[in-house]
Amino acid sequence: MCSDLYFFYLSRLKFERTAKLFGSFIRNIFTAPITLSKVSSHIYSTSTGTSRKCTVFHAMFPFFFITFIIFSLLQYQFDWAWAIALFMYVCFCGCVTAVRTNAREKLKISGHVVEDFACSLVMYPSVAIQLEMALDNTLEAELGSKTYVFDSLI
Repeated sequence: MCSDLYFFYLSRLKFERTAKLFGSFIRNIFTAPITLSKVSSHIYSTSTGTSRKCTVFHAMFPFFFITFIIFSLLQYQFDWAWAIALFMYVCFCGCVTAVRTNAREKLKISGHVVEDFACSLVMYPSVAIQLEMALDNTLEAELGSKTYVFDSLI
């Protein structure tokens, strides 16, 4: 009886966490530039304040993402718009790769740039969630919280 209650409790926790992650994934399909800007401000911050590189990412993430969407919609009117949309998407993924690579270096996580770029191309909302969770876990670990134990880094 006790093991059944424990199994029910664990399955409920897994379901709640999965539902939360799925909701974050759906939200980040549209708001990934905001999430990535927040992460880049922590990744590129210095002891004297935020760096110039962080400000560039605050401008570039929304620019590339919005122009990608605009030119994707313009494809219905113009036959050439897909090429610019694809270029803007690859530029957006390149910026995501740069932030993820620097997050790996700062948080001492193993990985490769090609892996980061491939993940950014295929599933950018998932990359945004991973970066946000890794940063939150690191900040919680620095504050001494024990809630990061069940979460994995990138």
